This record gives sequence, structure tokens and C-alpha cells, in this order.
Amino acid sequence: MAHLYQFPGTATVQLVVSGPAGASTNTHPDLVVATAAYTVGDGIPDWWRALSFGGSGGTTNGQSCEDCDADGDGLTTRQEYLADTDPTNEASRLELTAIAAAPGGLEVQWIGGTGVAQVVEATADLPAESDWTAVATNPPPTEVTNALLHGSSPRLFYRIRAQR
Repeated sequence: MAHLYQFPGTATVQLVVSGPAGASTNTHPDLVVATAAYTVGDGIPDWWRALSFGGSGGTTNGQSCEDCDADGDGLTTRQEYLADTDPTNEASRLELTAIAAAPGGLEVQWIGGTGVAQVVEATADLPAESDWTAVATNPPPTEVTNALLHGSSPRLFYRIRAQR
């Protein structure tokens, strides 16, 4: 007997045998580890594409291709997958929404997906591709709206990134 799992993860297997002498059950927790299929080959797993766009997730179209922007929010399907945001909802995005003075420092606010780590980084100078320092990491599951108080100089630049 074969079973196809829709999402990656672990599964418990239970075998039940019954006959004239009675029944017996054998359970093995976390025996099966299902991995993600990547049929298209663009780094987006089939399960995520199916969850977001329907179908099997094993093919793409003008909405679900890696470089498509189905909701017109400026993020590609691949970027939406990496940020764990909804590629069909323009309000679902990873974005810093406010940086404001607050008692004890600066309050940094952002929105994003809920299933990946969100990392807030800061630097004193731009451009500074190698000088960004993580000031907070928000491990999943996360809220859609988040904030932190960073007791640092108001002369910093901030960015948010998702980490799968």
C-alpha cells in the first residue's frame, strides 16, 4: 500500500491486524519523513505552489511561475515563497512599516509571513551589504504584525529579511 503525503514533515504509522484470534496494533511515531517535491525545478516546492495557486503544484502558469507577480505587489512568486507571504494577496508582504522614537530607543514595526524566521538588521552606513548586523530574530511561528524596541542610536538604517 502506498500513501502520498501532501505536505513535507513526519508522520506516525499505525498497523492494525485483526483476525479470528483478535486484533493487534503496532504504532511507530514519526516513522515516515516526507520530503518536498520540486517538480518545476525553480526552488519552489510543489506543496507551496499547490497551497497558493491550487492544482498539484507540479506545473506553472502566468500566475505561479517563479518570476510572476500574481497580486501586483512587486514581489515575485519566489520572493513570496521565501518570505512565507500569500502570493495572491497584495497586502501580504514582508515590509518594515514604521520606525519611530519611543521611550528607551526606537520602535521598529513590520509585517510578514508566519512560517519563516524574520530577521531585523541594522547598519550605520549605506551602501553596506556586508555591514548589516542582526538586532532581532523572530522565529516561527510569527505574528503577521510585529514590533521591537531597539535601544540604539537613531542614526541607523534598518531592513527586514526572511530566513527559511
